[in-house]
Amino acid sequence: IDENDEDELSRLRNELYKITIMLREEADNSSKEKEALMISVSDISHQLKTSLTSIRIMLDNIKNDKDMPQDVRNDFINDISKQIDSINFLVISLLKLSKFDAGVIVLKEEEFKVSDMLNQVRDNMEIPLDIKNINLKIDGDLNGNFIGDFKWQVEALTNVLKNCIEHTPLDKNIYIKVNDSPLYLKINIIDEGEGMSFGIGLALAKSIIEKGRGYIRCESTLGKGTTFEIKYLKTMKK
Repeated sequence: IDENDEDELSRLRNELYKITIMLREEADNSSKEKEALMISVSDISHQLKTSLTSIRIMLDNIKNDKDMPQDVRNDFINDISKQIDSINFLVISLLKLSKFDAGVIVLKEEEFKVSDMLNQVRDNMEIPLDIKNINLKIDGDLNGNFIGDFKWQVEALTNVLKNCIEHTPLDKNIYIKVNDSPLYLKINIIDEGEGMSFGIGLALAKSIIEKGRGYIRCESTLGKGTTFEIKYLKTMKK
């Protein structure tokens, strides 16, 4: 059929072609998401085994060495506490991700200031930022309002920032840049780190952002850093 003809068959062909492309893209995206989830679950399994093995070794050392110096014993106890915190984060994140995938969690529609959301994200990561002496710079269109679920979107952005902090060396910078347009709110989170590694925190952030009428994309260069671009499509207040 001549593509330039404007008869019914030509229009039908064009529509079928569009539908075919759309279905193919959806299938590709679904396949990529499943593959990413499998990688994430495998990563969680590895991290859990590593943490549990480490805890078991340290506990055995404490139990078997009655003459262990107190400072060494305290170091072991502190390490065990950190490993337990890591396991707790992994398990809770996995449960939340499962609830989002099952459609159990319904996000609220509430109006709040963009600045309040980002200030809360910064406060959540204040201690890790201070420990690594990382300077977090937030600028752009911070005075606008946004409609969404404050608590969950703060958690999503906190997880993204957490990933950036974990992969950024000491004494570096992380930037959060905001662009507020009539159609969307764009938030770029940029680090000066080693490059991104995929984890359960980012998988959860992706699910939350997509449930909130947004999407997230990432560009990462080994040894130079990572940029996360998050766009929330705007909705009219009811």
